[in-house]
Amino acid sequence: MSRIYVACLAAYNNGILHGRWIEASTNVFEMQDEIKAMLAASPIPDAEEWAIHDTEDLPSIIGEFSGLEPVAEFAALVEDYDWIDVRDLIDIVEEARSIEQAREQLENDFVGIFDEFEDYAYEIADEQLACHGQADSLAARYFDYEAFARDLRMDMHVVNLGSGKVAIFHA
Repeated sequence: MSRIYVACLAAYNNGILHGRWIEASTNVFEMQDEIKAMLAASPIPDAEEWAIHDTEDLPSIIGEFSGLEPVAEFAALVEDYDWIDVRDLIDIVEEARSIEQAREQLENDFVGIFDEFEDYAYEIADEQLACHGQADSLAARYFDYEAFARDLRMDMHVVNLGSGKVAIFHA
């Protein structure tokens, strides 16, 4: 579950820690309502300004004054790609340097997540050999999988994930 810690800046500037953890949502208005409630409960009267002081399971591109739109964009990405671990999505977003760019790459160029690149390369090689009726042939026994993987990698974009796996995209 992705969350942001939103702090009241009026309280903060007066040496008082006042804020609230808010669950990341695709709905900016829901998050704004929670921020308004937090500000209304501030020990400093008429507090209006806030900032994101901490995050959980969100990419580092979401910072103190990022606003709620990138939080909502990332929450939507997590919702749309719920079969990908959120920490792997964070790695993909940080490699892409924007949530929008990561979404575009996932929609247009994403191949999959594999334990290692060679697993993907061997799968492609075996499919190609099978298509040509060579899967169990003598020629297949002499196929250089390592060289094929090395050459194939030049045409791909590989993101090393914190989980130890790799996300593979067409370059």
